[in-house]
Amino acid sequence: MKFERGGSSGNTDAGELVIENDRLKTTIMVLQQKLKVQDDTEGVNTRLQAEVRDHEETVELLKNQVEELTAEVISLKSKLEVSANKYNSTISTTISENERKYADL
Repeated sequence: MKFERGGSSGNTDAGELVIENDRLKTTIMVLQQKLKVQDDTEGVNTRLQAEVRDHEETVELLKNQVEELTAEVISLKSKLEVSANKYNSTISTTISENERKYADL
């Protein structure tokens, strides 16, 4: 289709319109690509935020487990110390008794 306005000026205007149309098409394609990239980025950000929340929950659970295990270790250490003291006391008593028995011989 040929645009005619009169003289050679009409051909120039038509050519400029074709160039402007191509430029606008290119601009639209670039903007559409930018929107797609932005949508993809937002999707990735949303997914990463959900993963971070999940990891934070896991970290909290693990912290609680560490605290519980630490308390259990402290309790077991205390019980072990009590048992060791009883054992040492029994050994000391047995040695003393044996020394008295054999001292009389």
